[in-house]
Amino acid sequence: MQKASVVKRSIEGKKSLFPKIKLLQSLFDFLFPPVCPACEGIAEGKKLFCSECIDEFQLIPSNFRCRYCFDPLLEESILCRYCRKHPPHYRKGAAFEARRSTRSLQNHLHSFPHLIKVTAAYSIIQFSKLSWPNFDFVTYLPRPHRKEVHLLAKEIALFLEVPLKSIFSRHPSHLFEWNWELSASIAYQNILIVDDFRDREEGYLYLFKKRRCRIYLFSLMDS
Repeated sequence: MQKASVVKRSIEGKKSLFPKIKLLQSLFDFLFPPVCPACEGIAEGKKLFCSECIDEFQLIPSNFRCRYCFDPLLEESILCRYCRKHPPHYRKGAAFEARRSTRSLQNHLHSFPHLIKVTAAYSIIQFSKLSWPNFDFVTYLPRPHRKEVHLLAKEIALFLEVPLKSIFSRHPSHLFEWNWELSASIAYQNILIVDDFRDREEGYLYLFKKRRCRIYLFSLMDS
């Protein structure tokens, strides 16, 4: 009986603290409102970004992009002029335009795990709009000081229920440059490579040219 009364008093004591904690939290939010990391405006509620920056998180419409390189189309076609003349051995795509808010999102991915899940969900939606096939596995470039790419690739692989593999190895050719090598068998497979920015020329893509595999390079942001 004595032990039960002690537990009861302890629970009642905690309940009496709840209103005080909420009051202190409200006072703290009033004095120090959460700041949007993208524009330094006030982020309402418990949101990381303000409402204006959240509105910028719109997927890039794929119907106005080249089906191969994802460059903007200047005429009614599914391919740009360059890819019509020189069809590449890969497909590219991206989720967002490179804006202030999306750049800030990238910088905060490693600090807020729930953002990784949301960004991965956006990526899956974009895959369906691009009409990309099912993938055999997901991989990423092991760039130094870019943990967010690895985290995003891992979450996308969980969504797709496919393995996350590390197929790249690297060695320094000289002080400021890296050479990429493939360290896995990849023939006849659909491979999704996750990166941060989409560029016209990714030097490592030549590694796949004679490997009889299908490469899909997906970037968080367009260049």
